[in-house]
Amino acid sequence: MRTFTEFFGFYQDPFKRTPDVDFYYPTQMHIEALDTLQYLIHSDEPFAVLTGEPGTGKTITIKKFINELPSNIVSAYILFPNLTPEELFMAILEDFNIHVDKSLTKNALFAKLRDFLIEIGSEGKKAVIIIDEAQNLPNETLEELRLLSNLETEKDKLLKIILAGQPELDEKLNEESLRQLKQRVTLYVKLDNIKQEDIKNYIYSHLEKAGKSYVKIHSGVVKRIAKITKGNPRLINTLMERTIIAAFLDNSHTINENHLISALSSVNNVMATVHKKKSGKAKHTVIAAVIGCLALLVGFLGADKIFNLKTEKPAAQIAVNTYTPQAAENTAPAKEYTDNALNNNDIYTDITAGTVENNAALVPDNQETANIAEQYAANNTNQHTENIQTIQTTPYVPTVSQDVNNIYQAEEQPVIEEPEPVVNRPKDVYILADSLNVRAIPSLESARIAAATVGQKYEYVSENENWVQIQISPILTGWVFKQYVSISERP
Repeated sequence: MRTFTEFFGFYQDPFKRTPDVDFYYPTQMHIEALDTLQYLIHSDEPFAVLTGEPGTGKTITIKKFINELPSNIVSAYILFPNLTPEELFMAILEDFNIHVDKSLTKNALFAKLRDFLIEIGSEGKKAVIIIDEAQNLPNETLEELRLLSNLETEKDKLLKIILAGQPELDEKLNEESLRQLKQRVTLYVKLDNIKQEDIKNYIYSHLEKAGKSYVKIHSGVVKRIAKITKGNPRLINTLMERTIIAAFLDNSHTINENHLISALSSVNNVMATVHKKKSGKAKHTVIAAVIGCLALLVGFLGADKIFNLKTEKPAAQIAVNTYTPQAAENTAPAKEYTDNALNNNDIYTDITAGTVENNAALVPDNQETANIAEQYAANNTNQHTENIQTIQTTPYVPTVSQDVNNIYQAEEQPVIEEPEPVVNRPKDVYILADSLNVRAIPSLESARIAAATVGQKYEYVSENENWVQIQISPILTGWVFKQYVSISERP
């Protein structure tokens, strides 16, 4: 049976879930994080802390860092750190290829590790321990790491320690019992979602590295994926993978909005939160506040006044007029798909707790309030105020069709405003500098996506003040500084 990778001409899945250094995309933020970790190795600092929400690229940054370590640095990478001090020392020794008796005491394991560090120090080497998901480390184990960082020679520290984890790690380090450890940490790095202007190049760079040859993507699809995922790399990968599969099942080499809708339906119970702290309490508060207000109104005015039980006007119409954010005439038919679809800021905000693997669902922002209106609209004229308790205790589970229908009430807010090409005739761009950075957007602060060398020729795309946009590959463009290139019209 033919696979979707074969159908599109990929060598491998361009958006697979496991962090693959070959698909590392160097945004400015990730480059700075990598530089900070590399600085740790050459400095006198014992600790560095790397934090970020789930899916922002901590693990792939760490793997990139490990792959680029010089030969005089030995490393241990601990991925599941919910360990006692004894278990952690054992895991570190095993990663350093030191096999020890599991019956050894904590002091004996500490001594083994100390002797190993002294031995490699005498050979001019250093060691670095990287602990991922470090927010799960018990405080007692973190304190043992602080003591371990004290190991040094007369000239240098023998050990560097990197703690990587979710924002809860910062909270843990602020605890009073760990104040001595926090004093040792002077290098902090925080990863966030990819900037909106970088998402297009992020997607196309993955396709390019996977061997893309037979796939095209409507520009609106990229913009909507950027809006839905808010630039979270893991969510981008999840949604892009499902969208490509939807196109494959449709036997189409062009990915369009319908494929994105199909992907949303398939990942509705798979995609998970990136901003878990912002979701639960705020949304439950909205529900409670609305229900509380309704209860007060029922108490003062009576259910017949609130729900119009004694008038000819249906209760459903009152509910819609009361709670729907936009008038009915502004609602587009569900079967029509316009450029406004999937661009509402309130479509998918702060998805509930967990990571992509947790199989949590996307929850539309403010949908709970609209749901209360729908619940009351569904009641017939014989229902009374006991329905308030039913709504309060019955959780809302949105269907995909509801999510998509709400999208059509939104006004599109452009994500990426690309400069209009000013070229009428084909042009070529020649590189004049020995080594010229190619940026994702026309800014010195933008991520470097490639390097051009003197004499190389690229196809001209457009210009923006002091920058020139060039075609790096059939699907990827970049920006170079105009001062260091020559532009010539083709004959």
